[in-house]
Parts: sequence; C-alpha cells; structure tokens
Amino acid sequence: MFDVETPNFSNDRICSIGIAIIEDGKVVKSDNYLVNPECYFDYRNIGIHGIRPEDVADAPCFPDVWKMIREDFLSNLLVAHNAIFDLGVLKKTLYYYGFEEPLVYYVDTLRIARAMLKDTANHKLPTLCCHYDIDLNHHDSGSDSKACAELLLNLINEGAVLDKYIKEYSLL
Repeated sequence: MFDVETPNFSNDRICSIGIAIIEDGKVVKSDNYLVNPECYFDYRNIGIHGIRPEDVADAPCFPDVWKMIREDFLSNLLVAHNAIFDLGVLKKTLYYYGFEEPLVYYVDTLRIARAMLKDTANHKLPTLCCHYDIDLNHHDSGSDSKACAELLLNLINEGAVLDKYIKEYSLL
C-alpha cells in the first residue's frame, strides 16, 4: 500500500510518502517518510496536507528515500486508493530524478470498493474508513497508506478476489 502527498499541483514531486505492507492478512509494516521535494509549495496543497517547506527542509530528497523503499515497491503488489493519481506522481518523480524502473502491478481500492459497495454514499477513503471503523488521519500519507491496507483486508474478507482487479502500470 502506498500514498503520496505533493507540494504543488504539478504533481511531479513528492513531499511525503507512506507505505504499508500486509503479510498473512495483517498489516506488518507502516511507515511515513517526509521528503524534501526541492521545489515550491502551493498554499492550496499545504492546506490539504499541512506539510510546509520548513517541515521538509532537513528531510532527505527523493533519491535517498527511494533507496530505502524501492525494494518494497518493486517486490510487492502495489495498492492505493485512487491508484492512478499516486502512480502518476511516482512516475513523474522517478522521471525527474532519472530513475528508470520497470512495470509494476497494482490494485486500486477505490475501484474495488465501487464494484462491491454500490450502496455507499461515496467511495472516498474517509467515507470507507468510517464504514469499516478504520482509524484515519486523512492526507497524512502514513495514515492513508495504513488505512488503505486495512480497507483492502476488509474488502477481501467480504469476498473481493484481487486477481480480477490487478492491473499493470509502466513507471517509464
């Protein structure tokens, strides 16, 4: 599971990235990394996630964070809520820093929830977390990624068959 927060609406840099790993039906790892995006912050993005330039001034830049988390990303099925957004930001960030990464496989909990929970008012992450009583500090990438992992486990427990939702995504 992963989630990113962006410093501006260019969506080509990351100021925070969260990851969560599921093993044997349990969340076994949940981390959040602040990232110095080496670019400007838009006040609207700050208003969404609360991360300010001074919060990441001493944080590692993306290449250093990527070295720490790369293996988790490339060796696991990726899961995100509205995955195309997060994957797109990751792809643009990788491109900016000159990383050439392979094809990845992912599932989108938004897509699964839409298919399975037709009577839900909406399929936003906070709504679904409320539905399943999952703790969420929305737009904190660590909390979002862990909540997404717990959401996925709930959807699987209700009968979601992941094989039919797996898609491929080129990071090049």
